[in-house]
Amino acid sequence: MLVKFRVPLVGFVAVALLLTSLSPILAANPKTTTAKANKTDSPSALAPTEGETDSAAARESGTPAKLEAKKVKQLSREMAERRDRVRRLLATLRTQPFNTQQNTCTDVLEFCRAFGCETELTDNATSGQKVNGITCLCWNMPCGGYELMTISEGHLAPRVGYGYQNNSSELAAILAQSHVPADYPARAGKTVRTIADLIEYEKLTCRPRLDMSLKLVALANYVQEPSWKDSIGGEWTLQRVVTEELSRPVGTHPHAATNRLLGLCAALERFKSDKISLDGNLAQAKQYIDESIDYAFSSQNSDGSWGRLTKREYATAVSYTAHMLEWLLATLPASRLEEPQIVRGIDFLFNTFNSSHYQNYISTMSTREISAAMHAAHVLNTYDRRVFVPADLPPATAPAKANKE
Repeated sequence: MLVKFRVPLVGFVAVALLLTSLSPILAANPKTTTAKANKTDSPSALAPTEGETDSAAARESGTPAKLEAKKVKQLSREMAERRDRVRRLLATLRTQPFNTQQNTCTDVLEFCRAFGCETELTDNATSGQKVNGITCLCWNMPCGGYELMTISEGHLAPRVGYGYQNNSSELAAILAQSHVPADYPARAGKTVRTIADLIEYEKLTCRPRLDMSLKLVALANYVQEPSWKDSIGGEWTLQRVVTEELSRPVGTHPHAATNRLLGLCAALERFKSDKISLDGNLAQAKQYIDESIDYAFSSQNSDGSWGRLTKREYATAVSYTAHMLEWLLATLPASRLEEPQIVRGIDFLFNTFNSSHYQNYISTMSTREISAAMHAAHVLNTYDRRVFVPADLPPATAPAKANKE
């Protein structure tokens, strides 16, 4: 495998050691800013993985452990080999040497997109200390000389531009996709708030006819109230955001269409979870997504990629393919994730990562190259979680077998 890697990172470092302006108790544990928060140095322990929620509920209700056992999915030999290849690649990508001295907030955002609450990077290029990527962003640690957070509209607001977010609402969307709790602390300067405060800013900045695709990803995951008002008094609901997304022209940037689909997919999942019938504009959104799935499958290139085949470089091919798979994996049921079009796309990303182009550290590449690679890593990580993890043996199985032997 040509993608370079380093020794796996060990442990999380208390980010608040840098936060000398805060009280000793808060510095020791960022989660102490909320009364009900668990004590942890990073959000990774707070985000249950798929399948953990049901077993936790069973424990709380006193359900016997044997009733928690689920039938393990069986993989074909070909899929099992694919799983092993993908996991080796992901292990390599996790150890890319991102650091707060040479990489900007933009780069760290992309790294967190790929690995969520498990993201780790070096505090700076020389100390060797490790810090959780989500914590780094939320605590506003300088990255490449840039601080992501500021205060706007009276709330925490991530900056947009070179060294910050590439697109509005990008941080909020990544936090939502990473299942970071709303009460997780965040700060700008000496002002310490929570992710919920950042979401208030996202609600205040809703506007008609603007691209709110990534904002919709965040709002669909975090909003609890049925309606809210923007900063100029406009009334909003999740349904209205969906309607605005359907009615506005698709933006001109390369991934405007797939971002819109990603936002709509997140919204429909929320409505399904809330048992809201998909009528009216929601039915229109579902039809739009279904038609887009058919179009995506019919427009795939023979090599498994999406986008033009001529005069394209690695970043373009990887980025277009990853963005297409990103929303497809978000909306397709598990029963469809082994269909040939999806598998070919996964294989294309894997094979591209093993090309000579990626023989250098991805963390040292251009921002555009990093973005493409981390979108692809996010896709592979999601595919592993949705397709391969259900086929893993329960944790207790391996020790029992070893003892028997």
